[in-house]
Formats: sequence, C-alpha cells, structure tokens
Amino acid sequence: GEQTPARTVVHLLSGAARFRVRHDGRRLFRVDAGSIEIEDLGTVFRVAHEAGGQVRVVVYEGRVAVLSSAGSRRVELGNAGQ
Repeated sequence: GEQTPARTVVHLLSGAARFRVRHDGRRLFRVDAGSIEIEDLGTVFRVAHEAGGQVRVVVYEGRVAVLSSAGSRRVELGNAGQ
C-alpha cells in the first residue's frame, strides 16, 4: 500500500476484504485489486477476488467508483437502497 496526506492506496491482490471509509474530499482512498481499482466516495464496501480472475465489488453504504486498471472505463456503484 501507499499512504500520504492526500492519498491512501490499499493493494488487494487475492482474497477479500471489507472497507469502511469516512469520505474526505481532501484525501483519496483507493483499493487496487489488480484488474480494477475501486475509489471511495464515502462508503462501506467489500472487494473479493473470485474464480476466473473476476473481482466482485459489493457496496453496503454510499458509493464507489470502479476504474479499469488501464483507466479506460469508470463506473459508479451505489448500494441497492439508494
């Protein structure tokens, strides 16, 4: 991972993890999951590596932005209740 006053990057290259992040507009929080990156927009979310190289992102609260590692695609995800 990497941590500076303006940015925190967590590398999750296998397995799964749940994140609860208090959104701070001055500080970027990003999870690098290999094939994709997930950027916090004020959330509780889970990232899981699955069979076949797929990465599943589940949003429990708030929103996240999911970016392809190449940076060619960005999708925002929210939880079903929003």
